[in-house]
Amino acid sequence: MDANQTHLDPAEAPMPIECSYNAGDAGCGDGLHMDFRRQIQAIEVGQLLEFVVRDPSAKEDLPPLARMMGHRIRTMQERDDGTLSVVVERAR
Repeated sequence: MDANQTHLDPAEAPMPIECSYNAGDAGCGDGLHMDFRRQIQAIEVGQLLEFVVRDPSAKEDLPPLARMMGHRIRTMQERDDGTLSVVVERAR
């Protein structure tokens, strides 16, 4: 694992990502939370969504939003292109 990647539950084996969504430059003030809600509801419970975003505030905003909705953050990784990849498991 490189220094820019965070595995929040290292004991679990990696699972395949069923869906990936690129939110681009959207931030929470631009409806990012609604995009996240719509995308996570489009997958089945237990599946993974990779949510990719460029807005730096997403690193602080997405994890609490996912947890508040009852889902689990599996990984967060800052990519070389300046985006943040957040992999979320739909829990309910």
